[in-house]
Amino acid sequence: MGYRFVIATRVLFVMLQLAALVAFAVVGWIRSGGSPAAVGSLPAGHVLTAADLNFDAKELLGKQLRQPVGNGLKITPEMVKDTLASVAPLSTGTVAAVVLVNEGEVVQRSLDVGAAVSVERNALPALPGKILSRICEKKRCTLVVVLDTLPKDAMDLTAFATADVQPRPAPGGAPAKP
Repeated sequence: MGYRFVIATRVLFVMLQLAALVAFAVVGWIRSGGSPAAVGSLPAGHVLTAADLNFDAKELLGKQLRQPVGNGLKITPEMVKDTLASVAPLSTGTVAAVVLVNEGEVVQRSLDVGAAVSVERNALPALPGKILSRICEKKRCTLVVVLDTLPKDAMDLTAFATADVQPRPAPGGAPAKP
């Protein structure tokens, strides 16, 4: 009888722990107003994964934050955007550059999806383009820039290894806004 009592006690203990976890999850969901909350502080431009949210919200997964979100704060659909720009359809033969930029420089330069930019490649001529995609993780951002023109020297792919992205001034001197 003693052995069965120990097993029954352990089973009951595990069931109580599971009930407590479910209760905490329900209370967290109710407190968040039905919207998921951030698990940890998330920077602007971060692409949301299931690990970033306190409960599953499929409509937010894979979306990019428009603004930084603090730990435990609600994330609503208005706070995110698609990771690809809504640019004009790309034509056959379009060329894009993939450039790595520090996250701080991306924020400082306002390198948002859809922004007009120049891809600078050391001493070679700058290439004008538009940011199609921006994915930031671990303080580094990968920018996919669709190039407006393709100069003859653009096929020197080694020049892109150390390329940088700068905002392109609008026709009046101010940086172009997306």
